[in-house]
Amino acid sequence: FAGSSLEKYSKALQEIFRTEVGLGLLGEFLLILSQCLKSGDEEIVIAVLDGLSRTGRFGLNLSLLSQTEQKACEELFHKLQVT
Repeated sequence: FAGSSLEKYSKALQEIFRTEVGLGLLGEFLLILSQCLKSGDEEIVIAVLDGLSRTGRFGLNLSLLSQTEQKACEELFHKLQVT
C-alpha cells in the first residue's frame, strides 16, 4: 500500500473486511477502541473507524450491535469529540 502509515492502516482494514466485518467483530473493535483509547491515538482511531465504515454491510453490522457494544460506541465517540 502506498501512502502514510495512517493511510496504510485504514486501507488495510478496509481491504481485509472488503465484503463485510464478520458478525460480532465490529462490536469487539468498538469495545476495544473505547476501552483502550489513549491521548494521541485519536487520529488513527478515526481513520480506522472511517475504513471500517466503508466496508460492505457496515450498516447491518451496526444495527446488530448489542447494548453493551452500542454503549461502547457512544463512549468512544464522546471521547473522540472531547479531544
